[in-house]
Amino acid sequence: MPVENLSKIRDRVRKEGLIERLSAEEMSKFQGYGFVLRVGALYEMQQPETKFCEGELLTRRACLDEVARYSNDGERQVCRWLTANGYYVVETAERINTVPDLMPVVYSLANLSRAGLQIFPTAVPLGHRGPLTFGLQNMNNFRVALEMGIDICQVVFHKVEGER
Repeated sequence: MPVENLSKIRDRVRKEGLIERLSAEEMSKFQGYGFVLRVGALYEMQQPETKFCEGELLTRRACLDEVARYSNDGERQVCRWLTANGYYVVETAERINTVPDLMPVVYSLANLSRAGLQIFPTAVPLGHRGPLTFGLQNMNNFRVALEMGIDICQVVFHKVEGER
């Protein structure tokens, strides 16, 4: 599946609102294949209980507690210590509004991997409108500080051709 030209995507961001709340820096860059998204909110899972049976999710009870949120008011951002081997749910500061002819694919950033942090993105369904949400795990045996608003992933848009 071909990757759509970044300048065409940028035009669609401006005209169609494909991505909302995108930073001015991302809108003005002229390299690469996609846009870098930032941490908008961080959640901890409290007493998760999940049961899988024969490949199907039968029950899931998980209480997500918001522990930090990005503030776009120019103030210093909140840093949150991620516990060793801790698992979190992260939400992007930007909102994605999917369209039928483009498929957004999320990739981890190299600096995140070098810091021992792993994201677990999933497919973005057609018709999705809102921030992207995925898992984040500190793979280290020590704490790592995560600042709200820091770059966390890159979204690349692939052109969908033909009938669905």
